[in-house]
Amino acid sequence: SEGLTIDRIASAIELNPDKLIPLVCGLVGNPDRTIHNNAAHSLAMVGLQTGNPQALKALTPWLSAPNWTSGEYAKNSRSSLVSALERTAIPEALPGLLHIVRNNTGDNEFIWKAAITALTKYRDPQAIALVRATMLKETRDEKFPEQAVRQYVAGGNLSDGEMMAVLEAA
Repeated sequence: SEGLTIDRIASAIELNPDKLIPLVCGLVGNPDRTIHNNAAHSLAMVGLQTGNPQALKALTPWLSAPNWTSGEYAKNSRSSLVSALERTAIPEALPGLLHIVRNNTGDNEFIWKAAITALTKYRDPQAIALVRATMLKETRDEKFPEQAVRQYVAGGNLSDGEMMAVLEAA
């Protein structure tokens, strides 16, 4: 069937974002789980494609609660949300990104790496400390995302001694 799909909803939102993003954001949290899920998944796609801060802000509860939505699109849509936050920093996302990095259970390394890279955009002391600690710990295992290392180092966030430790581990 050629019915309404998440892709089509997201495409429609992108045609008139000023009107439709607030409308769809209002559907997030709807007691009908299907409506909530479809709104969240559509906003995640729009957020990834456009970086719209309003769309991303509506989805910040999902960062700390992986089961905040469900359905066939849930895992990919949450990945899209975190990927969008690699490019668009919004203050409301900081606690959720910190949560993802601190509570990495290894079940989704892509989301964990994207969260680390997104944290490099924040000049928050907690974010800087967590990225630094994670980078120094994980570099030897080659798990730490290369893009995050580049952004973090370029931001001048490492002491000379820490820079040497990263270089020696590489």
